[in-house]
Amino acid sequence: MLKRLRRFIHRLIVWWRAWRLRKSDSKRAPRHPPLLDENVQFTVYRPRGIQPQRWYPLLAFAHLSERPLNAPADEPDPIEEVERQAQQILGEQTAAYQDLTQDSTQPIPREGEITLVPEITGVEINPVRRSFRWQEAVHREEFRLRASAEMGGRVARGRMSAFLGSILVAEVPLSVRVGAVEAYPGRAAALEQSSARVYRRIFASYSHKDESVVRELERYARALGDEYIRDLIHLRTGEVWDARLKEMIDQADVFQLFWSWHSMESSFVEQKWRYALSTGRAHFLRPVYWQQLQC
Repeated sequence: MLKRLRRFIHRLIVWWRAWRLRKSDSKRAPRHPPLLDENVQFTVYRPRGIQPQRWYPLLAFAHLSERPLNAPADEPDPIEEVERQAQQILGEQTAAYQDLTQDSTQPIPREGEITLVPEITGVEINPVRRSFRWQEAVHREEFRLRASAEMGGRVARGRMSAFLGSILVAEVPLSVRVGAVEAYPGRAAALEQSSARVYRRIFASYSHKDESVVRELERYARALGDEYIRDLIHLRTGEVWDARLKEMIDQADVFQLFWSWHSMESSFVEQKWRYALSTGRAHFLRPVYWQQLQC
């Protein structure tokens, strides 16, 4: 735990320096409201069943749910284009995939940096993340996955997390049966399509000495439709923090931990993240994510 926290602290320091530099540059440049795409989806194609210690494809798409009104007449429908590309990459393995698509209400700014991070317990994934600029109606990223021998006969579970800069904007749940293919000799692994659930309520846990960083990310998140739950704003005078704060954490979709030297030394922050862990909710406690910068 301490090693992971130290890594988070180091990344936070690097991110803070980069953020301060971008902030100073933005003061010199004229500001224009970003163009927002209101109907972005994140879709993942993954095998339902795999054999241990073999590599399988894992495809992730960021795409619009329909053609833009001003699109050229020959531009394909984004959903059809996602299916076409998946079939082109996966070949015969796409024969039994399910079409599970739902609209996303999360707006994404043009030129915004999106990072996809797949994680499945007991499964090795290469590469561990992909980043790109949101510019096209359909964007594809390719991963490979391989289950360990110890996962044989079990269901491996995880998720594909999508980040917009430092903000977690969506998450696609993933589950893969390990060893299931052996029950159907000669049959290709059936592939399934999953769509993202967009987060709406985010509980922010942080040291108040870092409030300027949290406020900056909160303004960005609000522009995208998310709600940041913060104790100073949501707790009314006279309310007992222990009961009300636990209720606020229970009602959140994500517990986002802003980790720094300040929050590491805060007993109040520790109380909150320990309670979040005690709820036992899978993938609920999420530290602020930022890309590792080259120094």
